[in-house]
Amino acid sequence: MGLPALVVVAQELLDNKTWVLPDLSLFTTDFSDVIQSEGTAVTIGGLTPSSATKYSSVANFTGVAASAFSGVATLDIMKQTRQFSIGDYKSLSSTAFVNAFATCANEVASGIVREALNLVTSTNFSTNAYSGSTWSYDTVYNSGLAAIPTASVGVLAVTPFLKLRQDVKDFQIYGDSTLMRNKGQSVNIGGVNWCMTTALPTGDGAGHSLDGVILKKSAIGLATRTTFEAGALAASYGMEVANVTDPDTNLTIQLRRWIDPSLGTVYLGASCAYGVAFGGGTAQGALYIH
Repeated sequence: MGLPALVVVAQELLDNKTWVLPDLSLFTTDFSDVIQSEGTAVTIGGLTPSSATKYSSVANFTGVAASAFSGVATLDIMKQTRQFSIGDYKSLSSTAFVNAFATCANEVASGIVREALNLVTSTNFSTNAYSGSTWSYDTVYNSGLAAIPTASVGVLAVTPFLKLRQDVKDFQIYGDSTLMRNKGQSVNIGGVNWCMTTALPTGDGAGHSLDGVILKKSAIGLATRTTFEAGALAASYGMEVANVTDPDTNLTIQLRRWIDPSLGTVYLGASCAYGVAFGGGTAQGALYIH
């Protein structure tokens, strides 16, 4: 229908940086284009446990004990699809066509990151004591930043993360060059990445809420694989398939295009087999607000 082949689209995503990935350096990764099916168990290396640490120089940090872990991720499928009527599809420009795939690929990658961050729960990274006074961005930036190793990741609940991000924007207005917004899903402050999760509890019944946990990179692992062999999909479903692999992270996303003549619909999509696992004992501390 006059639009580029998917192998061309895959190269376009890489050449023109249309595919803007979330920060995958926050995690221990095991990425491959090897074909493995949904439900396969993958052991992620590098998720070694270590003792929880208490940063005594910052009142809002406390030691964290994690539950037992195996480091095994079970593969699931993350996919995103756009659909067009055949008439609308024929009217797509090459740029709009490529952008549709870029959107799907980015949503797949971002979805995998969200699933990984949702491993940060009070079960996996827990504590039996709440301590400290009201936490704020100033506490971390002015008092606590020196106590946090720069290889760490701060995983915050929704409200404190949004507050932190707004504080970053406010500080940027005043020219603080140490602050940086990072691809929408995280905020980098002085070399420490702060991300958002929806999995932390809202309170303990006594007016205290667990706002976040400081983790080592080895606390959370991501594994990805390719879902199906391209030739088999083409033969069975008439799909056109191509893989796009980010050279920096080795993350591979599969692009797909197919037509349902009975519905007069063209489908453009991206998918990836992924699994997430947490490393026990690698939490560095917890943040609370009263």
